[in-house]
Amino acid sequence: MSAIFEAELVFFNNKAFKSKIPMPGTTSDVLAVTEEVRANCSASPAAAVYEFYKRKQKIDIFLCVTDEQENTGYDGRSCWGGIGRNSESSFAGPFAKYLAEVHPSAKMSFVSFLRGPTDAGAMVSDLKARGIEAAQMRMDGERPDLSKFDG
Repeated sequence: MSAIFEAELVFFNNKAFKSKIPMPGTTSDVLAVTEEVRANCSASPAAAVYEFYKRKQKIDIFLCVTDEQENTGYDGRSCWGGIGRNSESSFAGPFAKYLAEVHPSAKMSFVSFLRGPTDAGAMVSDLKARGIEAAQMRMDGERPDLSKFDG
């Protein structure tokens, strides 16, 4: 998708980072990125959006692929033991600041791998609580139906 949309691809663990292949365009590139980028127990999607806020870089559409389970804020504080959901360090905080101070018409879309049909997604819910609408493609985290991407 990053190659199709000529989009910047940003990954996150406890901080935002890019892969050595900035825009994978071939199957080999994608496989190389999947070997390079590994989960490591920290998840801070807020760190990725905070980078764009910090640089004051205008992005029209953000696409976040996530299980919506943050455990680290953009500033490294734990979402479990300290900051809690919907704080200024979790995803909704930096995105709200981004909209207010950088690009008010930016849109957020999620591909959310969730824990069942009743799971609304914590990040989408936190944005909604702040009056920020976000598009969401819901996927079953246990059995994702990737055929939905054809549409």
